[in-house]
Amino acid sequence: MPLSDSKFESEISRIQGDLRGYIISISGRSADCDDTLQETNIFLWERRSEFSDGTNFKAWAFKVAYYKVLAHRRDRIRRGEVVFSETHTEH
Repeated sequence: MPLSDSKFESEISRIQGDLRGYIISISGRSADCDDTLQETNIFLWERRSEFSDGTNFKAWAFKVAYYKVLAHRRDRIRRGEVVFSETHTEH
């Protein structure tokens, strides 16, 4: 059963600080954080009917944020911006 809109808003509000911190930690770019956070929140709201009460809201939101960060990284690469690899090689 989906959450009511007011309960869903409450869940989103409750995790904003954690979600922001998570986005910064996996993106490494605080400059993109606000855009990614907003896109994540919009996606969650638009798909709120797909979330079932009793499941882990925070895990669902973090998974969405993860994919939004990947999309931002992909877009930066397409624009020719420098994106550092997560793996390091030594010479």
